[in-house]
Amino acid sequence: MERILTVSYRQLYSLSLVNFEEKLLFQYLTDHSILRDLLPNQITHLNIDIQNETISQLSEIPSNIFALILSLTKRLIHLNFCQLFSHRRTWISIYYLLEISSMSSNLTELKINVETFFDWLYLLDGRLDSLSKLIINVRKFLYKHNPSYINGGWINIISIIMFSIKRHS
Repeated sequence: MERILTVSYRQLYSLSLVNFEEKLLFQYLTDHSILRDLLPNQITHLNIDIQNETISQLSEIPSNIFALILSLTKRLIHLNFCQLFSHRRTWISIYYLLEISSMSSNLTELKINVETFFDWLYLLDGRLDSLSKLIINVRKFLYKHNPSYINGGWINIISIIMFSIKRHS
């Protein structure tokens, strides 16, 4: 893998990172690898699949990977984050990532697995205003408190042409 990520790919616009161990993927995204150049300047379609051996345990690393991807990408229009394989799900919680200040405003399609209903609501706070297709799996609809970020600043859901939300059973 290291040899692949040391070459410049001028015509690469779609990228799939499949079966990555979460710590290794985070390292590739934070180090000065070719990914740090590809994501902001070239990639328009991105598929991410993270190995997750402990499905019941929520890890912060995939959530940080998601936040990093959204802050790095400038041309990204399609993101499939851990919805490539139905038998393997990685859940993220956006509630703990309130410091996400910049997201890819060009993103038109997002597929993602979130931990709670409020994580889903956080995605609709106005920063992803170009979304036309949103497919979400929500792990838990139960909540114990109202997150402070829910302030009525959600995007107009009418602009989303295709919307699917599924409760994980």
